[in-house]
Amino acid sequence: MIRDNSYYTYRHGLVASYSGYEITGDPGTRVLRVGYPPLGGADYVRRQGYIVEHREEVLGTAEFERRVGRVRYAAGELQYADYVATQLG
Repeated sequence: MIRDNSYYTYRHGLVASYSGYEITGDPGTRVLRVGYPPLGGADYVRRQGYIVEHREEVLGTAEFERRVGRVRYAAGELQYADYVATQLG
């Protein structure tokens, strides 16, 4: 599930911030959406947060599964040995 963690600052107004991921759709037409936080600090916002969408029908099943493995490992849901196995495909 993607969470909207956007917040308001006096200097930059509304700063977009997202976290998490979700996978929707049926095999062959699945979509992986990943949320990212903003880049910067209290003094500046170099980049707003954003959501990236990866489509299985565009990437192919093998590459889609690799990306899902990376996201699940980063989220702490996958052990290292399982992560390596998904990357070797």
